[in-house]
Amino acid sequence: MIICKSCGEHNEDGTAFCVRCGVFLEWEGERVPDPSAPAEAPEEEQPVPVAAGAAVAPDVAARQPEQTKKKRLAPRKPPSNVPTGSLICGSCAMPNESSRRFCARCGNSLAEARVVRKTAWWRRLFGRERIYEPGTRKRVGTARRRTRTFVRLGVVLALLGGAGILAGPQRGLVVRGYHSVVDLFAKPEPARPVATGTTGAVKSHPAALAFDGAQNTYWAFPANKPKISPVLRATFPGPVRLVGFALFPGVSIETSKFLAATRPEQIELAATKSDGQVVVKRFPVEDKPGEQKFEFKESDITKVQLAVISSRGEHKTLATAITELEFFKARS
Repeated sequence: MIICKSCGEHNEDGTAFCVRCGVFLEWEGERVPDPSAPAEAPEEEQPVPVAAGAAVAPDVAARQPEQTKKKRLAPRKPPSNVPTGSLICGSCAMPNESSRRFCARCGNSLAEARVVRKTAWWRRLFGRERIYEPGTRKRVGTARRRTRTFVRLGVVLALLGGAGILAGPQRGLVVRGYHSVVDLFAKPEPARPVATGTTGAVKSHPAALAFDGAQNTYWAFPANKPKISPVLRATFPGPVRLVGFALFPGVSIETSKFLAATRPEQIELAATKSDGQVVVKRFPVEDKPGEQKFEFKESDITKVQLAVISSRGEHKTLATAITELEFFKARS
């Protein structure tokens, strides 16, 4: 065991530089016997201290260490099996324990030494941890560029595979799955019509009031047309992918006014696509004021028609009424 005279650190035999302060132990160290080791016979000849300014014999002067600079050790190849967490000295490539601050071989600072990390499982499966000699380690950017290359290649292959699927008989299934994922993470936006119409309306409550975005106005169908079905129509500026609609039934969102007039009980929505195909679905309407949302997922819709199949309540002049009708489309 070697005790450092500079900081008092106990260093193991064979250590060239102090673990704590990094001084050269051949100058600033004192070797003491290890208490756990068996006692050794005293050396036959002990070095004689020489006073300052005294003459020194040639053989003694030859044994005096050169104190002008530290010894510089040549780099060596690190051992093949280095445990994870070791600090690799950037000067001599000596693996050091993680608790060291200076290299045990050359005394170089380990503040910026490379730490032996745990390698990936595929590398551990086929061999040992890889240790680079000083100056031979590849740049960090090389691995990143290689990773980006593989990612781009994977994306291209996925696109080519997706193109093959989209061209086949499963195209509809793939498209619906894609739309479902998009709808799950992206909030829908309003689909505003450019034209509205109706089969009938009270003079002061036209169809446009059902699409004005206000909840203090309403569309009302007159009670004097029993042979005509109450219908609202809306045309969009272009094909849209609808995901649903919202309905405010009755003449108001206030409960007293809502119950005092007629309101829809069952509605039917017919959506026309750009190729002329019509999709029809019916929905029950709850007897309560305020917004009620309905799911209606169809693509390539150009216009819609909402018909009131049946209504609740009685009124002298109104057959049914709708405060607001809003449609929602998927974000593009």
